[in-house]
Amino acid sequence: MLVSKGGASIAQELARLDKPLLVIEADPEQVEELHRQLAEQMISAPTVYCDLLGPEVCETSWYYYNDSRHNGCAGLEALQPDYPNLRLQSHKPRLQRRLDEVLTTWEKPGSSTGNGLLEGAGALLAYGVKPLPLL
Repeated sequence: MLVSKGGASIAQELARLDKPLLVIEADPEQVEELHRQLAEQMISAPTVYCDLLGPEVCETSWYYYNDSRHNGCAGLEALQPDYPNLRLQSHKPRLQRRLDEVLTTWEKPGSSTGNGLLEGAGALLAYGVKPLPLL
């Protein structure tokens, strides 16, 4: 499983392993790009969710900036001291979900038990996000 913000290239490499893969990408623009790139390369398609993960379920804001590398939940006041040319273009409300809630909706092909739980060894790769609040 890959939880990322801007980890499309890592998702492509993991998809080449031809194992069940769940990609949870926070940035909607990155999700579109990932789908496009996977289709072009005809790589085994992972399950891709566009979800904003956090320690609790709540509504939060997603900010879009003139430099898309900074799109996310951090407001302009937090980023502008380090990036003085950064400008807020828009924002929209988003639902933040918990990792365990998202995992219960993922059906890994051929690997679920009768009770719907996933079994077996796996890995969690967090790219561009802080993993401890998710766990």
